[in-house]
Amino acid sequence: MRYSEGKEFGELLGQFRTDAQLSQQALADRMHKSLGTIGNWERGDHLPRDRAIILELA
Repeated sequence: MRYSEGKEFGELLGQFRTDAQLSQQALADRMHKSLGTIGNWERGDHLPRDRAIILELA
Protein backbone atom coordinates (compact mmCIF):
# COMPACT_ATOMS: atom_id res chain seq x y z
CA MET A 1 0.00 0.00 0.00
CA ARG A 2 1.23 3.42 -0.82
CA TYR A 3 0.80 6.02 1.90
CA SER A 4 -1.34 8.16 -0.40
CA GLU A 5 -3.81 5.30 -0.97
CA GLY A 6 -4.36 4.89 2.74
CA LYS A 7 -4.62 8.63 3.26
CA GLU A 8 -7.20 9.03 0.50
CA PHE A 9 -9.27 6.13 1.86
CA GLY A 10 -9.05 7.56 5.36
CA GLU A 11 -10.17 11.00 4.29
CA LEU A 12 -13.15 9.55 2.42
CA LEU A 13 -14.07 7.31 5.34
CA GLY A 14 -13.93 10.22 7.76
CA GLN A 15 -16.08 12.36 5.48
CA PHE A 16 -18.67 9.63 4.96
CA ARG A 17 -18.73 8.93 8.69
CA THR A 18 -19.29 12.56 9.63
CA ASP A 19 -21.89 12.98 6.87
CA ALA A 20 -23.74 10.04 8.44
CA GLN A 21 -23.40 11.79 11.82
CA LEU A 22 -21.55 8.84 13.32
CA SER A 23 -18.76 9.02 15.84
CA GLN A 24 -15.74 6.81 15.35
CA GLN A 25 -17.02 4.69 18.24
CA ALA A 26 -20.47 4.32 16.66
CA LEU A 27 -18.92 3.20 13.37
CA ALA A 28 -16.61 0.81 15.21
CA ASP A 29 -19.60 -0.69 17.05
CA ARG A 30 -21.58 -1.13 13.83
CA MET A 31 -18.66 -2.81 12.10
CA HIS A 32 -17.58 -4.90 15.10
CA LYS A 33 -14.15 -3.28 14.96
CA SER A 34 -12.18 -1.44 17.61
CA LEU A 35 -12.08 2.32 17.93
CA GLY A 36 -8.35 2.10 17.24
CA THR A 37 -8.96 0.31 13.96
CA ILE A 38 -11.31 3.04 12.75
CA GLY A 39 -8.77 5.66 13.79
CA ASN A 40 -5.99 3.84 11.94
CA TRP A 41 -8.11 3.68 8.79
CA GLU A 42 -9.04 7.36 8.96
CA ARG A 43 -5.43 8.45 9.52
CA GLY A 44 -4.33 6.31 6.61
CA ASP A 45 -2.08 4.18 8.81
CA HIS A 46 -3.76 0.99 7.56
CA LEU A 47 -6.31 -0.12 5.01
CA PRO A 48 -8.92 -2.80 5.72
CA ARG A 49 -7.47 -6.22 4.89
CA ASP A 50 -10.72 -7.55 3.49
CA ARG A 51 -12.27 -5.83 0.49
CA ALA A 52 -15.69 -6.91 1.76
CA ILE A 53 -15.21 -4.45 4.62
CA ILE A 54 -14.79 -1.63 2.12
CA LEU A 55 -17.98 -2.71 0.36
CA GLU A 56 -19.78 -2.87 3.70
CA LEU A 57 -18.79 0.75 4.30
CA ALA A 58 -20.19 1.84 0.94
